[in-house]
Amino acid sequence: HHPASRSREPAQLGTGVGTSVIWFRSRTLPHIVPPSLSPTWPFRRPSGIPEKDLCSTMAPYFLQQRDTLRCHVQKQEAKNRELADAILAGRKQLEELQLQVQARQQAWQALHGEQRELVAVLREPE
Repeated sequence: HHPASRSREPAQLGTGVGTSVIWFRSRTLPHIVPPSLSPTWPFRRPSGIPEKDLCSTMAPYFLQQRDTLRCHVQKQEAKNRELADAILAGRKQLEELQLQVQARQQAWQALHGEQRELVAVLREPE
């Protein structure tokens, strides 16, 4: 095969409607596709610089991924804030319960001391 004949080999890409469009790979001729048959993604012509072609092809994907990840991070941060608020509320409630327990324990000890005194007073006449 002659190198020029290889660059003109047809490449088939589906349009999503069950038919296919044939584009000829050529560096000299522009790709002509009727608007009704053009794919849904933007068609990019190679620049001849692999790094530039890779960046121009992958950049939209990476930007979309970045936006998706940002959205997930924001949702997770909001969830974490809600959980942190719930934890703080739980800690506050626990402190209040501990204070109630201490107050009841002190009240019980005072009552128990009074009962001991009463029992001691009642036993004295014997």
